[in-house]
Order: sequence, then structure tokens, then C-alpha cells
Amino acid sequence: MVTNYFWFDGSGRVEIELTQAQIDSVCRSGANDAAVAAEIKPAIDAELLRDALKEYGAWDENELADHSANLDRVFWIACWDCYEDPNFYAAG
Repeated sequence: MVTNYFWFDGSGRVEIELTQAQIDSVCRSGANDAAVAAEIKPAIDAELLRDALKEYGAWDENELADHSANLDRVFWIACWDCYEDPNFYAAG
């Protein structure tokens, strides 16, 4: 069973290494906010992250100005992507 994953955004600029335990803690039905907040996020440059999240088109400029929220957003996205396609993101 794979226990480590290497997620990257569509442009390949943002990368996050995840464990199965992190994915399992976040990827549950219902609200995931508390689980995401409880995880330690990687250090990602604020401007790079903001630019990467702009591509999703889900947040406006004011929302994207909050780096802490952006770290939560990208962490949530990464966990769910790895959960939904574990073979694609499995660390080799």
C-alpha cells in the first residue's frame, strides 16, 4: 500500500508531499475545515500560491490575499486529488 504521495498543481509550480495519514484525516464526507486546519502546511511562496490558485477561478482577489487560507485551500485540493487518483500521485 502506498503511504506517500507527491502532489503538484496543473502548472507544476506548486508541489506538496503528503502521507496517507494526512489524506485520510482530510478526505472524509462533510466539512473538512477542521481536519485541514489541524495539519501542518508546507512553506509555499505567497505570490506563487496565489497565482496558482487564480487558475482555479474559485476565489476573488480579496480571498486570495489571505495566505493562510490559501495554504488551507491548496492542502485540501492536494489531499482530495491524491485520494481520488492515488496511483497518479504515488511517490516512486
